[in-house]
Amino acid sequence: MCCFIGRKMLDLVQFLYVDDNPLLPVHFLNCGHASATSSSYRWNGLNRGNEESPLAIWQYTISGCGAIRFQGETHLLKPGMAFLVTVPDDHIYYLPENCERWEFIYLTGAGKALIDLTCSMQKKFGKILHHTPNSQVVRKTLETIQRYKGQPLPDICTASAMAYEFWMMILHELSTGNIEKTTDSLLERVVDHLQKNLHKTPCDVTELAAAVGYSRAHFTRKFSEECGISPGKFLLDWRLRIAAQMLATDYSQIKSIAWQSGFTDVSHFCRVFKQKYGLSPKNFRLSPTNRDIQ
Repeated sequence: MCCFIGRKMLDLVQFLYVDDNPLLPVHFLNCGHASATSSSYRWNGLNRGNEESPLAIWQYTISGCGAIRFQGETHLLKPGMAFLVTVPDDHIYYLPENCERWEFIYLTGAGKALIDLTCSMQKKFGKILHHTPNSQVVRKTLETIQRYKGQPLPDICTASAMAYEFWMMILHELSTGNIEKTTDSLLERVVDHLQKNLHKTPCDVTELAAAVGYSRAHFTRKFSEECGISPGKFLLDWRLRIAAQMLATDYSQIKSIAWQSGFTDVSHFCRVFKQKYGLSPKNFRLSPTNRDIQ
C-alpha cells in the first residue's frame, strides 16, 4: 500500500508488478519527487517491510531540510545530501520540527542482490551521502521521473536493469570520490553556536549571522533557502524546545527557565509557549506527555 502521510507527491513513478519474476535478483519498486510539509511525515524503519522482503531506499534532498536518526545520532539532511538505508532497520527519518518543508527525490528497490549491495556500501561508506552538484544519479533520477510519469512503464526486466544501474551509479560516485565529504551545513553551524552559548546572554539573528561569518541580510536569505524556514522562526522554535525540555526535567521557577532559554519577557514566553504546545508552561510541566519533546 502506498502511503503519502505528511507529504505532497509532486511526481511518482511506480514499478509494481503482480507477476514478480523470482529469477530477477533486483526489483525496481518506485521513484518519486515529493515535498514533506507536516510533522506527520515520519518513517520508522522498524515498522516497515519485513525480513522476508526487505527494501533498499536512497533519498536525496533538493531543498529545505530533513533529518534521519540512527545509532543514537541525528543527522540533518540539507540540499545535496542523501541517505541510503534498508528496511526493516533501526532508523527514523522525518521532517524536523524547525524545518517547514523537505523537498526530495527517492528510489526504492528490492531483491537479495540489491539489499546485499546496499549493506556492503553502508559498511564501507556509511548511510549519509554528500552528492556533488553534477551527480549522475541525481540527474538520472530526475530524468527517469520526468520520462515515465504518465507514460507506459517498462517491462519488469527493463525495470530491474534500471534499478541495478542506479545503484551502480551510487557505488561509482562513492568509489571515485564524486560523492564528496562536505563541511558542516549552515544549520549545523548555527546549532553548534546555540549549544555552546546556551546559558549566555540571549542571542538574536544578527548575532547568529556574525557567528557564521555573514551579514544579517545574506544570512537570512541563505538560511531560509537551505533550511526552508526563516532564522527568526528557527531561533524561536529552538528556544521553545529548550524550554520544554527544561520544564520536563528541571523544577526551577518558570521565570528562570524562560531566561535560560533566551526569553527576557516572561509574559511573552508564556504566550508563545502556549501557542506552540497548547499548554501553559505550568500545565505542560504537569503533563505526562512532556517527555516526548525531542
